[in-house]
Amino acid sequence: MIVGNICKGLTLALLIAFSFTGCGGGDSKPKPQANAPTATTQAQPKAEEKKVPREHQMALKAAQQYLNTMPFSKAGLYQQLTSQAGSKFPADAAKYAVDNVKTDWKQNALQAAKNYLNVMPMSNAELHQQLTSQAGDKYTKEEADFAIANLPK
Repeated sequence: MIVGNICKGLTLALLIAFSFTGCGGGDSKPKPQANAPTATTQAQPKAEEKKVPREHQMALKAAQQYLNTMPFSKAGLYQQLTSQAGSKFPADAAKYAVDNVKTDWKQNALQAAKNYLNVMPMSNAELHQQLTSQAGDKYTKEEADFAIANLPK
């Protein structure tokens, strides 16, 4: 009840004054007011939104945009997000982004492998090296193995 909520928030002096008018529990029942705001109905940010810093949220959005344009490995995406030639996000924001972005890293490796093969002929060994190289795409061995195993025959 709104009257009861108001009484709880008032100082002791006001509480005493309201108790004489029925707010303190006399015989009359207070009537609820329609559409009156209460502490439980006020819009509050979600707990998740309050905990994640804005720059982390922006890094996550940037990560998703990068992945929408081309396949990246987790390490490659992190480098793109933190690079001075890239987005220049701080390390903690980039780590949050790559840890929370919705993607399938193995499928990204497969798509990257297909992209390479569309441009130039490569042996499986050369393709694997390109996918896993620190100077290349930085996929894990497991991701590169998956990509090569799932290429069209």
